[in-house]
This record gives sequence, C-alpha cells and structure tokens, in this order.
Amino acid sequence: MKINWKEHAPLMLVQSAAASMTAGFRLKVHKTDDYPFAGALAILLQQEEGEHVRQPLIFDEERNACLDFSSLCFGTFVLSIIREDGSAMPEDTRTRIFIDGEEMQGDTASFSLTLEQPWVQVMAELSADYSELTVHVMEDSAQGTSLPLPTSRYQYEIIGPDGTRREELSAENHFEKTLRLPRGSYQIRPLSGACTIYVDDVLSEGTLTITADQHWAALIEQRSTAPAVRVRALRSDGNGTCFPFKGEEITAILRGNTETMQLRLTEENGFSVSLYDLSEGTYSLSAVTMEGCEYVILTDGEENGGIIEVQGEQVKADIVYFSVRSDPAGSLRIRKMIRTERGCLIEPDEGERFCVCVCGCGVTHTFLLNAENHFTAQLADLCPGCYQISEQKGTGYATEYVLADGTILIDGMLELDGCRGADVIVINEQRNNGKLQICKYVEDEQGCLSAPSGSCYAVRVHSFAFQETFMLNAKNDYCIALDQLPKGCYDIRESEGENVLYSVDQGEWSRSARVIIDDARVHEVRILNLNEPRTGTIRIEKLVENDRCVLMQPERSEYFQVCISSSQMRRMITLNAANQWCVYVDELPYGEYRIEELYEDEAYYMVNGTRKEEAVITLGQTMQEVKIINILPRGCTLKLDARMEDCEGRTVCPDDDFETVLIVQGDALCKEIRLCADNRWQAELHGLCAERISVRVKENMGYDIYYESCGRRSESCAITMGETSTVSVVHRYAHCQGSVCVEKRIEDECGSLCFPDGQTYAMRLYGEDVEVPFVLNEANGYCVWFDDLHRGTYEIKEEDMCPCAFIVDDQHQEEGSFQLAAQDVHVLVVNPPRRRPMLQIQARVRDDQGNVVLPKGPQRFALMGQGIHRVVALSAEEGFLWCADDLPAGTYVLHGADGKMYTCLIDGEAHEQARFILDQEDISVIMIEEPCACVLHVCCRLRDTAGRTIMPPASYRCHLTLSQGQESVRLCLEENGDFCCRADGLCPGKVTIMSDDDHYASYVNGKRIEGNAFILSEGETYVELIKEVAAASIRIDGMCRQGEDYHECAQGTIDLILRGPHDAQTLTLNEANGWSITLSKLLPGDYVLCSPAQNVCFYAGNTKSCNEMRISLNEQDIAISAVLQEAQLAEFSVVTRDEQGNVVAPRPEDIFTVRLTSRCYFETLVFSNADDWQLRRSIFAGIYEMYANAPSGYRFDHAEADGTVISGAKADLQPGSSVSFYFTRRSAETGNVLYVQGCRRDSDCDCLKQPLPQTVFTLELRHEDQIRTLILNEENQWRVCLHDLEDGAYALSGEGYAYIVDGEPMAQAELELNGGTHHVKVIHDEELAAGALIMEAWMWDGEQLVKPQAGLSLWAEVSGNGQEWQLLLDSSNHWLVSLTHLQPGVYQIHTDQENVWYQIEDQTPSQEGLAVIKEGEVQMRLLLARSPLKKGSIHLRKYIQKGNELMVPWEGEYTFILSHPGFEERITLNADNQYHEEVSFLDAGTYVLDEQDTGTVTYRVDGGSEVSHAVIEVREEPVEVQAINHLGSGGGTLVLKLENGSEPIRFLLQKNDVEYEIELNAENGFQRQLEGIEAGLYALSAKSDDKLLYACDGQEQREHCSIRFDADVHTVTVIPDSEAAAAATLKLQLWAADDRGIQHLPRNQEKIRVTLAGAQERVIELSAAAGYVCVLDDLPPGEASLHSSSPCMYRIDGREETAQASFSMREKETIQVDIIVKENRHHQPPTRLVL
Repeated sequence: MKINWKEHAPLMLVQSAAASMTAGFRLKVHKTDDYPFAGALAILLQQEEGEHVRQPLIFDEERNACLDFSSLCFGTFVLSIIREDGSAMPEDTRTRIFIDGEEMQGDTASFSLTLEQPWVQVMAELSADYSELTVHVMEDSAQGTSLPLPTSRYQYEIIGPDGTRREELSAENHFEKTLRLPRGSYQIRPLSGACTIYVDDVLSEGTLTITADQHWAALIEQRSTAPAVRVRALRSDGNGTCFPFKGEEITAILRGNTETMQLRLTEENGFSVSLYDLSEGTYSLSAVTMEGCEYVILTDGEENGGIIEVQGEQVKADIVYFSVRSDPAGSLRIRKMIRTERGCLIEPDEGERFCVCVCGCGVTHTFLLNAENHFTAQLADLCPGCYQISEQKGTGYATEYVLADGTILIDGMLELDGCRGADVIVINEQRNNGKLQICKYVEDEQGCLSAPSGSCYAVRVHSFAFQETFMLNAKNDYCIALDQLPKGCYDIRESEGENVLYSVDQGEWSRSARVIIDDARVHEVRILNLNEPRTGTIRIEKLVENDRCVLMQPERSEYFQVCISSSQMRRMITLNAANQWCVYVDELPYGEYRIEELYEDEAYYMVNGTRKEEAVITLGQTMQEVKIINILPRGCTLKLDARMEDCEGRTVCPDDDFETVLIVQGDALCKEIRLCADNRWQAELHGLCAERISVRVKENMGYDIYYESCGRRSESCAITMGETSTVSVVHRYAHCQGSVCVEKRIEDECGSLCFPDGQTYAMRLYGEDVEVPFVLNEANGYCVWFDDLHRGTYEIKEEDMCPCAFIVDDQHQEEGSFQLAAQDVHVLVVNPPRRRPMLQIQARVRDDQGNVVLPKGPQRFALMGQGIHRVVALSAEEGFLWCADDLPAGTYVLHGADGKMYTCLIDGEAHEQARFILDQEDISVIMIEEPCACVLHVCCRLRDTAGRTIMPPASYRCHLTLSQGQESVRLCLEENGDFCCRADGLCPGKVTIMSDDDHYASYVNGKRIEGNAFILSEGETYVELIKEVAAASIRIDGMCRQGEDYHECAQGTIDLILRGPHDAQTLTLNEANGWSITLSKLLPGDYVLCSPAQNVCFYAGNTKSCNEMRISLNEQDIAISAVLQEAQLAEFSVVTRDEQGNVVAPRPEDIFTVRLTSRCYFETLVFSNADDWQLRRSIFAGIYEMYANAPSGYRFDHAEADGTVISGAKADLQPGSSVSFYFTRRSAETGNVLYVQGCRRDSDCDCLKQPLPQTVFTLELRHEDQIRTLILNEENQWRVCLHDLEDGAYALSGEGYAYIVDGEPMAQAELELNGGTHHVKVIHDEELAAGALIMEAWMWDGEQLVKPQAGLSLWAEVSGNGQEWQLLLDSSNHWLVSLTHLQPGVYQIHTDQENVWYQIEDQTPSQEGLAVIKEGEVQMRLLLARSPLKKGSIHLRKYIQKGNELMVPWEGEYTFILSHPGFEERITLNADNQYHEEVSFLDAGTYVLDEQDTGTVTYRVDGGSEVSHAVIEVREEPVEVQAINHLGSGGGTLVLKLENGSEPIRFLLQKNDVEYEIELNAENGFQRQLEGIEAGLYALSAKSDDKLLYACDGQEQREHCSIRFDADVHTVTVIPDSEAAAAATLKLQLWAADDRGIQHLPRNQEKIRVTLAGAQERVIELSAAAGYVCVLDDLPPGEASLHSSSPCMYRIDGREETAQASFSMREKETIQVDIIVKENRHHQPPTRLVL
C-alpha cells in the first residue's frame, strides 16, 4: 500500500518541490499466529518538532500489513503502533521493531532520514505474552479412574477474553493438549454435560485465571456403560419352535464402526456371547453356514438381514438354524412382539407367556407363546378359508394383528388362499392409562372464577388416536374426568364458545389447550369465556392416505406450507413433526376463509367431516376443522444403492463422509436422491409409473462411474420400470498409483526408535513439478500420507537442517529420495537423540537444635508437571537421594507430604515452593522438613435439654479420627482422661476431626464452626465436641409368678431401688399405682435396678436378670417387667466341718459367698449368722454354675445338690432343689502362714474368677534383703502356702497386678507378719482381647437362605479357652448375636436344634461347629436345614503298592483334580494330612478324579476292582476312593532320614560284595530313598565321628543297624545321640490379614515355603491341606531364624509383629510363630449391626 503524504501529512513533514532527493521508508508489520487481538490497528509517526500523523494498518490473509512513506523531509522520526482509536496496545502485546535489520529497544522505533541515508526499512512484529495450559481427560467409572477408552471423544469450549475456542480430546492426541493462551480469566465448559474439573490440582467449577507460565487442568468424565449386544445360536424345528443349539462350534462375524469381531459360540459358553463397551452405531452380523441348514438372524425378534442398531438399549440377536425344506401350502406362522413407547418392536421378556387361538375351517388351534419356543408357533396343512386369530387378553396390554408386510388384520381375520402361507405378528402395546380432567368456568364482574349456571357447553377432545365431543352441564358440575386415554398429543377445544381461554395444569391462560399424555399422571384443563370481540378458531390438520386408503401421519422429515386467506387477510402456516402436523388458528374475525395447501398436487380436503376438492369455510362461533389429505403415489418401486471399488475391482467400505447424488428422470419424474452414511447408501422410490427412466450421478467427484442393473454393468443406465427394479451405482477409484507415508522417529541412547515428545518438525516434499510443505507433530501422530501423487521421483527434506537419516521401505539411506510407482512407499525420518537434563532430589530434616540432618525414615514427594504425576520415594538405602534424566523439559512442582512444612533449596537458593523449570541445565532440589510444634486439646461433652453442659457417663466412649494431610490417628475419649486428650507435634494448617457419631457440634477456642475442618495455628488450640442428648424414660411394670403361671399381684408390694449416675431412688409397685411406675427425664448413663429384700426377676426385651439388672440408658425409652417370684423355692445352705470331717457350727462372724449363674440368672448368695447360713431362692430349671468363696480359716470342699455330690462347678437344678456347700475349717496354724491365691477379674460380670489355663503369675516376695520368687500356674491351681516365714515386714510384687490382703484391696501387697494366718489374692485384670464371634441363624434348603419364622428360637452354646457362653437367637435380636473380647483360640459351637450346618465367612458349610478366633471378627452362619440335605462326600486316600502290599507313602506330595460340570477342586495329599482328605458337601452327580504329574496310577472306588480312570457317582452315602501308585519289582527300598541334620553325612549300606553310598545333606532335606536293593542282609553305617542312633521301622533307637531286604520297604531314622533328649519344639501357623488389618485363617491362599535357618536348616511348606499349620518337635537348641518365599510379617509368642523372625530355642521349650501374609484377594467383610 502506498500513501500520498501530500494529502495526509502536515506541510513540514513533506519536502519542498525544490528538493533534489526523496526521503522515506518502507514499513512491514506482521502479526504472529498466536497474536489474539482482532481489533483495528494504526501507526503513529511523529517528528521531533512535534508534528505527527496517524495511519490505519490493513492486514492481508498472511497477517501482514505494508506501507510505503515517500516525499518526507530530512529529520528524526519516532514510530509506534497503537489502536485505531488512538489508545495504547493491550498489556500482553509484545512489539519488536527492526530498523534495517537491527532490533530496537522498546516498543517504539526512532530513526533519522539524512542526505547520506534517505531511505530505511522498518519491520515490526506483534506477538502476545502467552502461557501454556495443559489439559488432559480421565474417565471415572465403577472400577475407578482410568484412561479413557480408545473410542471416546470429548469436546470442550475454552471461553476467554478474546472469544471461544473449541478443543477435542481423543486417542489421536492421547487425550491431552497443550494450549497457548494469553494471560487472563477463562472458563472451561464441557460439552458432554457433567464433568469434574481440577485446575492446578485444585477442584474448580471450571474457572481459572492464567497468570503463570504453565497451568494444568484435569477433566474427570463419567464413563457411561456402553450398550450391550447378546448373540445367541438356536435351532428351529421348522414349525416356529426354537431349541437351544447343540453341536459343533459356530463362528459369527460382527462388523461395524471400523471394528470386526469374531465370535465363538460353543458349548462352554452355552452358544451365547454378550458384548459390552460397543460404541453406538450400525453393525452387521453374519454366521457360517452348516450343511443341510440355512439360518436367519432375528434382531429383537425381527428378521432384518443381521443389521443391529446399537443406540442405548440392549439388543438381542438370535442366529436361528433350520433344515432346508420347502414350506407346504397353507402354512401359518404366528409371532409375538411388544411395541415400546418409541414405537420399536421387541421380543417379550423371557418370563412372559401368551395364549393365542386360531379358529377356522372347523378346527381350533390353541398354543402358548413363551421364551422356550422363542415366542413363535407354526401351523401347517391348513385348508383354504377364513381364520380368526385371537389372543387371550392380559392386563396392561392392547393387541394388534399385522402381517409381515405391514397389512393390518381387522379383528385378527385372515384369508388363506391355499397357494401360500402367511406370517402374522401379534403386537402388544401398553394399555392406555392416560387421565384428563376438563372443567368449565365463567368470570364475574369482579374477575373471580366460578362454575356456570344453566348453560351447556360442548368440548371436543382430539388426538390422532382419539376423537370425541363431551358436554359440560349442571349434571356433571361442568367437569368431566377421562381415563384410559392412549398416549399422545391432545387438543381440547370448546366447540361453539366465543373468546375462550384455556389453562393446562394450573398454567397460564392461552387461546389453545394442548396436553401431552405419556404417563398415568392426571392432567387438568380449565376453560374460561371472556367478553371480547367476536372471533373464531380454525383447526387445520395434515394427513396422508396410503395405498390401502388408511389415513396416517406424514413422515417425520416432511413439512407442508398452508395458506389461509380471506378478503381482509392472508396468513402462511407450516405443518411439521414439531406441531404434530396440526395447528389451531385463533382470534380470526367471523367471515369466509379459504384454506389451500401450497406446492402439492394430489390433495383433497375434509371440511368438518365432509370431503371436498377445495376448502372454503364460513367462520362463526363454532370451531371449523379442515383436514388436508395427500394421496401417496401407487405404482412401481425403484431400489437404489451406491458402493465403492478399488483399483482391482474389490468392493470396499466407503468413508462415513462419502455421499453421492443421483438424478432419476422419466417422462413425469425428475428427482435428486442423496445416498450417504445416514441411509447406508440405499434408497427406495415408490409409486413410480411403468415407464422408461434414466439414472445418472450428478457429480462423479473424480471416480469412474458404472451402473449395474439386471446383472449387467454399463457406463449409463436407462431401464423400463417393472414392479420392483434395482440399480447399483459403482464408484471406482480413478487414480491407482501408490501412496507415500512419511513418519518421524527419535533414536534414543540405546539405539531404539521412539516417538518424539511433543516437538513439531517442518518438512517439505519435492517432485518434478510439485513442492509441498507439511509438518509432523503430535496432532497428526507424527505421520502424514500423500495418496494423490503421480508416478515419478520425489525427495523428503527437513527444513530446520537438523541432522537426520532416512529409512525408505526398510532401507537406510542418507538422502530422502525415492521412486513412486504402483506400490506404496514408506519413509521414516530419524533424528539422533537429544540429551535431557538431570533432576536431583534430596531429603533432609531440621532437628530441634536447628541442624539439618538426614531423615530417620522414608520420605515421599509428588512430582507434577508436563503431564507427569510421579511419586518420588527417598530412603536410607539410596542416601535419601533420587535422580532422573528422562523428564521432558518444562515447569515442575515438587509437593511434600500434607501437614508438613518444608524449606526448598533449588540450586542452593531458598524458596518457599519447590517450583522450577527443567530445560538444558541439571537442577538440584533439597527438601528440608521443618519441625512442627502445635498443640491440640480435644474434649467431649454432652448438653441436656436444659442447655447444661455435662460430663458423659462413665461407660461413654467418644471415638474420633484426627487427620492432617495424609496422616490420621484414631482417638478414644474415656472417663480416665476426663473425656479429653492432647495431640502434640502438629503442623500449622488444615486439621479435620471426624467423629463416628455425626451428632456432635464443634467449638474451636469457644467459637462454633460449621463442618469438621479448621485451620490449626501455632501454639495451643482447644476443641470441644458437644452432643445434644434428649432425656429418656424407664417404665417398670410389676407382676407375680407362681411356677409357670404369670398373674397380676393380688396384695403386698414390690420394693425396688434404682441407682443412677448421680443418685439413687426407692421405688414401690403396689395396687395403688396399678403395679406400674414411669420414670421420665432421665439422663443417658448406666443404671442399676435391684430388689434388696425380695426375689424379683427383671425382663427387658430378651434379657433376663434376677434380683439385679444393669441398664445402659441412651435416647431410647426402656420398658422393664419386674416379676416377683412366688414359685417353689430352692434351698441353699452352708455346712462347715473340721479337719476330721465332723460337722461343726460356723463362727458368728463367718460370712460365706457363692456366685450362682445360669442362662438367665445371676446372683451372689451371701450366707451369714443373720439368716442362719441358709437362703431360699426362686429359680428356673437348668444348668447353673456355682463359685464358692471361703472366709479366712476355711477352705471350700465340695457342693451337694439333692444329696448328689456336684462334680466341677456346674449342676442341674430344679425348683425346690436343696443345695449344700461344704467348707472345712482349718486347724490353728502355729507361726506365720501366708496363702497366695491367683485370680482374674472378669470384665463381663466385674467379679473374680479362676485364671485362664495359660495364665502364669510371676511374683517376688521381699523380706529385708531376702527375695523369693513365686510361680502360680495351672499345675498348682494358682495357689501356694508358705509356712516357714519369719516375723517382720513383707512385700509381694509383680508386674501389672492388683491385690487383696486379708480382705482389703491394695495397690501394693505389703503386710506385717507376727504370728497367725494371712491371705493375699493376686488379681490379673483380664485384657480385652480383640477377637469377636458373630453368629446369625438362617433357614436353609441347601441353596437359598431365608430368615426363620417369628416363633423359632435357638440356643447356642459356645465353649473355648476354659470358658462357656449360652446365647439365645430369636426374633427379638433378629437371630443375630455376638461375643466380643474373645481370647485367641479354637471355640466349639453347639446348638439345641438338629440338622444344623455351620458356615464361616464364605467357606463350605460343615456340621463341625469350630471357629478359630484371632484378632478381628469371625462371622458364622447357623444354617437350619429344613430337611436332611442330600449332599455327598468323597474320602480320598493315597497308597503305594509294593508287590501285594498296600502302604501309605512315607514322603512326597500328590495333587489331584476333582471335577464336575460347574465345579473343580484341587486336592493335595501329603504327610501333613497323612495322605487322606475328605471332600464334603458335594451335589449328586458324576465326578472325575485325575492325579496330576505322576506315573502309573490306578483307582479303587468303594472297594471295587482297580481301574485306570476314576469316574465317581456321588450320592448321599460317602464314597471311598483309593489312589494307588505301583513300585517296580526290582528289589528292596530303603528310606533314610537324618533328624536335626546340619552338616552333610555319608552312609554306607554294605553286604559281602555289594555296597551302596548315600549322602544326606540340606539339598535333599537330609532324606533319601534308595530303590532296587538286592535281597540279603545289609549293615548301615555312617562316615562320621559323631555318635548316631538308628531307629529302624519304628523300633527302639540303637547304635548299630542291620537290615534284611527282600523286595520290601524299610525306613531308618538317624538321630544324633547328644541331641536326642534335648530337642525344642517350633509351631508355625499361617494367618491372612485383610485391608483393615483383621487376621483370619487364609482363604484360597497358595502354599508358601518357609526356610528355618540355624543349627539345622529346613524348608517347610504351609498349605491348606494341613490347615496352614506345621509343628516341629525335634529341633536342636540354639539361635534360629525364619525366611519366607512370600512377603509377610512374623509374631513370636504373641508379641508385636516384626518383619524378621529371629529367636533362641531352649531345651524342651515350645515357640509359637505366627506368619501373617496380606490377603491375596480384595474381600471386604460385610458390616454387621449387633443388637
């Protein structure tokens, strides 16, 4: 562009006419591709004297603007670029200006025009200050977050200050894009709907502000379950009945959406395959043909050539094979289909059944259509005549009868002509259930609505399937209700009303009323008349008439133009699918109108029900109706299709975007037909005349066009139409030369070729007459195809001149030249590797003195950037150093653990955040963890209804989770800490406190906060959790009992005492208060209800307790029944005797106590002089436990019940029983006597009991400088008596014990001995074990589980570890009970019901009620079989046959596979299970047993003859199976074992001239088997100086060994003599721990190997066959250790778990080692609510 400055510039800028030279400059301004500003720009040219001129810039398509300035005077000029309105450029604009190639500083240019330099070149470049935004997408589904499926595509809009841009993420760009954007605020809007967005790892609503150089956005899309296709093979009998397919494998092919899948239908999958994750679209299904058979493919019951449309619903495709035969005349096929709401026909559900009758020709056929016959029936050999098809009506359906060609049968009537059969489809659709209410109103003078009076109104209800007029009058209160209306669109109009308004569903008033009925909801239409000018309404509807004279709605794609005209107006309306081809034209003045359809020829009109050739109406008060009806053409049909062929004439699938337009022309016809992917390149024209027509392609688009018709191909097409004609248009490739593929690769340091990492490469293709620039980048996958090049010589070059090599068709060459002919050419451009920088990360901590030191434990950091999310783990093994040289260049951020403070040193400089740019130089980052010193106090309180803050009750527990960052800790606030705790060492930042109970309010430093999180600052912070509690009530009802008879008390009172957390109150139940008291407004807590003077039993729900009941009151009210026992009383008495057995009277001060307990009774009986040491109690019949406690000077001897001595502590007592407790008075002791007795405190009853068998008390008795150690254990019944004690002070101590000294509780047992007898009880507080047993009862029929009936109850008795429990399961506890705080061990469960099976977790049910308790819950089902289960079992035993003798193997392991259809189990026989295993709970049937990896083996089933294959018939009786291996007959066999072996030893087996040498070592496990020994007498000796003992065939050990062999087997065990009597025992037990750390017996755990190292090395296998247990009782003492083949933890003798197992073994000592492995499957036990 050139400027005439004489017109625009001030005078002084222009030279005078006399000037001899011309001065000026040329300006070129270029906007870079990333410059976003689209506004108009201008330049400002200013001279030093202050004169200036502004000129606009006009940019061309290449974003360049050029200006020439001439005729300027000499001088200095300043040039700058501004906006056209004179304002400054945007802030993020960067302007670079060059004067004669030299860059100027700043965004302005100053230059001088002189005589020596009158002309300059000025160039300016505009760009923007950009940042990079990396966007990547992930998919979230039920299986978690993962990369998107390859077929997924997601689009997003990036809305910024300069407009909106749309980006797509797909597999082509690896679901990630990096965008260069100007800085500013943006909004990311997903086009897919709901999407979770993280911006820079922070959850966002999609808004972000770009301020830094790099930002990241993670988009989490919800992956929807793709539709599924089920493909099944069936066989038809030819009569419409289908059966499951049986026979050979069938191969089916499913093609579509660029995918081809081969499906195998076999017996293993039941000839049925389900496909998931298919993208929506059209697929075609085909199958192999079978000899003598043909097949059809039914898609949802319809035969459509195998075309499957996947559009959101499951598609059922059936391949039905049938024998080839001709159908006889008079056949009738009946099929059943369901029409969905969308109008699609589908097969009924498999559980539905339909009864259909066919009547005609004097015969009635009735048959049932169901899933077994594929809802199809076939009738043959029917005589010609009329038949009626009828279906037995079912509720909820309406029925229609249609022929396969679409002809509707009126009332199911069908005419068979005897020449051909018929195919009838019985179609059901949902019965009409629409509801509509119409009411009439009038408006009074005040504008209020009311019902009319005395008038009658006609209202017309109209839809496509329903038309009727109703009268609204006083009889129906001007309101009608319609139901059972078909679904559809309804118009409601008052026929003769004027100025009518309508309101639908309480909506706004309008001139028309239209209701869509698609469900059973009631719709309401209100009609109102107004006093307005006289206008009327015309209803216009469009219909078409088919060749059977049936009126239908037009196709959804059709629309029609209609003109309404009168002398005063003309209006155009459009009828289409949106308005259901029906409109109401309201508010038309009364008069004459003409309604005319435009652009259509064959049409007639129905005016108010009368057919007319033109529609002219007179509009008045009554609504006028006009139907415009087009007659569909009748005649011939033309089928058109298009296909594509390659150069060799092979048919190929067109691309989805391929389309062609055909012109069909005849004498009275000329139409354009578009064939594309939407119509599968197919179309049909109906109603054509029988004339000669031509078909031609409108544009060939570079293809060679051929036409195929009647089996002939030609270059033109002209045919004479018949009833149906077909024309195929073939598009063949016109150019058949080869294509060129160019790809880019990078060679790494190892010489391997890999893809570039995001770079872009500029390339250029050179040919004889062509030069094509192109780029290889991540967007095109570093691959470009050229498929339109002519044959010739070409060359590929890289423009940036980087060193590169070329691989052309696998041939290496330095230049990229090649020859293109008919074959494709592949060019690979290879660049050498580029060195990447090194990143070094170190971890340090700052101690309390401020020194930077190495950490004490592993450190973890998160490295993020450039699409990388990597966890960096630093440990002491690597010196807390991590290096990486494989990171792409860019910006990275290193994050430390949440809740910790760090100082970051980047290349020695301190930074608050570890953000750095990795480019070409190495970078070192040191993360220094700073100490944290915040203190947090947390307390729990309650607030009552009066607003008072109170302490929780003693039994209250508040469980919390304190979290900061990724770390969390569990807290329990209890009474011993005043329901408070303190947490030290926290870092400033966000802290979350989550309570297991959601009803707490949180107060931080006295202020209420919302939620559970708050910011922790330095210093001390106080948090108070307050729970609002509501007062509850206790209702106590009294009654009396005598024997088994309960009745209302007649007289007297029931006296009770209720002790609560704060006070106690006396209660009296009598006739005055109706034997009932209600105590209200009680605070939650622990209460005790007792009867001190009467024999009263308390009942609360399923709980019963006599004389005393403990109540834990929360927010729920409690009802208790107090039953005064009037029944026959049992008598309890105390009998005392002297040492000689004579009965003596107790001393007056003596007090004896006996604790009496049963299932529902608990009381401590106190015998004293006040009641003459006799008591009477009302008890129930049952088993009672009695624990007697003797006073000082006595010992308990025994008890007698009804004259029978009680053995142990249990007795069977009845009402009226007489029980005597016998105590022996000790003789007076001389000197000092001290009795020390060990006890345990039972937390359940808060009483003292005998210790558990494994309990050992270790005590020290100190006197002056003397110390005596006392051991109390099961051997001495935890009791010792000391007689030889001197006078003086004594102290008895032990770790963790409490004491009772002469009846006084003491923390330390200190006593003064000065003659007499003293008693000390040492109390071991029972630790609350973590084991729990949960039992739940079910009714069971062998397959299904149901809850028992309400009246069924079940008693379960649990025993183990010396304890017993009796538990009741009934409807009150939902047949669910639990035992908690169980010690580890094996527990036996028995019930009072017969035929009970026990199932632990998901194991096989068993009738052995054994549960192994460790830490955590064990869940057991008690399965009450309704009848004896018909289940079988197999007993498998392994034998070795030598000659005629069967022997159990002495070594080795044998594996068997037991199989049955749908069942397979692996069985292992070894020495641990003594080569015998029982497989129980087997269904009846035929089983096959096969031994794996063995030689000759035979089987003997139930004592029968030996067979080579074990086929076992399992019934109810057990089956005995023997698996027999056969040894050769080549001599004797010696099995030699060395016990406690550590060093290799050689043995010699010798006779006269025969010698065998045997070496036992660690490799063979110190065990060898020698076979084929010649018959004779042999001597066995060892080449060792150690003294050895020999045990031959189980005989006694001896120093020498002689053996006689005669085709038999002998076993010799060699034992070192010095160690035989000093062996130690090691017990190994394998456990599995789930994700919660709960341990249980392994499930489906593969066997693991454990190596025992030490004085003797052994390899031990723990497997399911041995119960994952191994006991070694012959180990030498010394140091030992264990090493496992699998990752595990060890627990030695119940101590803490460790990663290594090292221990010392002593003589005759047993060491228990638990090996704990991580459970090998994800198994989350169900959460149980225990009531």
